[in-house]
Amino acid sequence: MGSPVLLHIAQSLAVTQVPHSLEAPKQETCRQGGAEITHLVTCPYYAVYRVRLDGRWETNWEQPFVNVSITGGSGALDGQPVSKGDHLLIPAGYGQMALEGNLELIYLLICNWYQNKHGKTAEATSFCGFFLHPGSTR
Repeated sequence: MGSPVLLHIAQSLAVTQVPHSLEAPKQETCRQGGAEITHLVTCPYYAVYRVRLDGRWETNWEQPFVNVSITGGSGALDGQPVSKGDHLLIPAGYGQMALEGNLELIYLLICNWYQNKHGKTAEATSFCGFFLHPGSTR
């Protein structure tokens, strides 16, 4: 019944690294108002950031939509209460907004969407920019 399957063990071992070693992504941090923003990772499809907020931060959001997860603490986004466990979608071009409180959050930008619409990557204009529009002074 059938013929034996070649296993190619030597070839598999030649391209395998055990234990697996992964280069740590370059992480940059900046401060704007009461927010400390850390770029965690970027790939061709998305960029992920962590924000630690202690106080208030206002900005004009004109970039693509962003997925936000509150991972600690509590506060308010434009007066609406947010706390650990909340997940939000901020629509593209939302406009002027204020985030306040003592909280930590993770947010994710879709890079390809922004690049296709504007001809540049989201990271290029959004690092140190949780809700930071290029040219903003906040």
